Amino acid sequence: MYVAEFSKIRKVTKEGKVTTLAGMDTRGHRDGPAKTALFQRPISIAVCEDGAIYVIDDQSVWPGTDFQIRKISREGIVSTLTKGPVGTPSSPWNIQSLAVLNKIIYAAGNGIYRISSKGTVTSVKDDITVNYNSLLPLADGSFIIASDNQIKKVSPNGTVSVVAGVPITDKYAAPTEGPADSVDLHNPSGIALYKNVLYITVHPVVGLPGSDEYAQSSVIQMMALPN
Repeated sequence: MYVAEFSKIRKVTKEGKVTTLAGMDTRGHRDGPAKTALFQRPISIAVCEDGAIYVIDDQSVWPGTDFQIRKISREGIVSTLTKGPVGTPSSPWNIQSLAVLNKIIYAAGNGIYRISSKGTVTSVKDDITVNYNSLLPLADGSFIIASDNQIKKVSPNGTVSVVAGVPITDKYAAPTEGPADSVDLHNPSGIALYKNVLYITVHPVVGLPGSDEYAQSSVIQMMALPN
């Protein structure tokens, strides 16, 4: 298991041993050997079949202004694969989710993108918002994503359909269970698929309505995907 922690990438073995794979306690940007490389704010990780690890590193002072994709090679060398398309302060390349399928890298946030091994970025779907760590590419060319308050499927031709969830009506209400077309998921951000069962991390807001002081608790829900 690989975990983004502050400014480091950590590795957890099956035996429960935790080591630092790359990065240091200091934030920043520095490529090179993994033990001396610097990350600013790693927010999403994807592992390729060839053993390379890709990381979305938020290099901005304020979130949303300079997202990069960093690569950790099997040999332990960190490099910057791409900074993405040229953005502006008001419209940056805002990516929050990363995935790899068949050695093809995908990133998503304000849109879904394909990234080549040389760092070339191609837009796959530019009129959709994908939540944090909520991008699942499928073998048929489609994607399962969490978008707003719902789980959606993006077909290879770009058609978007709702798999589960309803638009949010009360952010302070508890998440519900039941039929996929009526369940209230509450801020899904984190999805994983295993043997046709989709696991969803939801974040209902807890606190007093109207108050600026609130926290988010995390709940894991699950559902079987239709064939």
